[in-house]
Amino acid sequence: MPLKFSNDPARYNPYTDVVTFFAMDGGVLIMCNVTRESLEYLQDRPRLPERELVAAFSRHRDQIQRLAAARYDIERKLLCALTKLDFLGNGHG
Repeated sequence: MPLKFSNDPARYNPYTDVVTFFAMDGGVLIMCNVTRESLEYLQDRPRLPERELVAAFSRHRDQIQRLAAARYDIERKLLCALTKLDFLGNGHG
């Protein structure tokens, strides 16, 4: 069953420096994280202020969710963590 992503807004966690969003696999909640470094890479802007990280996620939501779904299909883990390496060679830049 493909992941169904939540329409809830993503949230920035300053303690882990990631933006978190959620998806469902049937009745199972999947937490997804995307790193600051990933978002800065997608925006082509180093040192994004915290207040701009969720906005960067929103601008690139489709690509981020596609990669999260692909990662989940392979790993089937309750936490799907995306780093900059996941975005290299995936249609950016």
